[in-house]
Amino acid sequence: MCISLWKYDRGWGQVYCNLTFKGTADSFTAMLNVIKPSSGSSVAIIGTGVVGLAALMALKMSKTTPQTVIAVDIVPERLELAKSLGASHTTNSRQTPDLQKSLMEITKGEGVDGCIDLTGRPDVVKSLLKVIAKKGKVVTVGVSDVSSLRDLSYGTELIV
Repeated sequence: MCISLWKYDRGWGQVYCNLTFKGTADSFTAMLNVIKPSSGSSVAIIGTGVVGLAALMALKMSKTTPQTVIAVDIVPERLELAKSLGASHTTNSRQTPDLQKSLMEITKGEGVDGCIDLTGRPDVVKSLLKVIAKKGKVVTVGVSDVSSLRDLSYGTELIV
């Protein structure tokens, strides 16, 4: 993971834009080149802000479309936007706090083939690793502390 930080004389607003652009590129690339969704697969995007929506929009450019696209967030307006951009399912994790249970119900117990976490929260990544399908992938964009993930041994691929 790489973050480009440039100091501008005009204030922090432009630095924020620079970081946001980097994040959108990361999530877009992760969806197309790492998760590589296939027809009939399922993907989950955890966090549907600007960076998460970029991952969702990447699906529109994919040659194959996953059967199930799950968007998870705590902001209802973001979830509505995700639905309008192609999410087949949305989950408000503030109203439905058990992320594992929600994802397993949506995938009918099969688990998710590919997940992109944009929260940066290690507890979310650990939850995703418990609901990932066989040979599934979890990609985290913006994880805050990679050292907290050292004890993971789920046999799935975690890409940071």
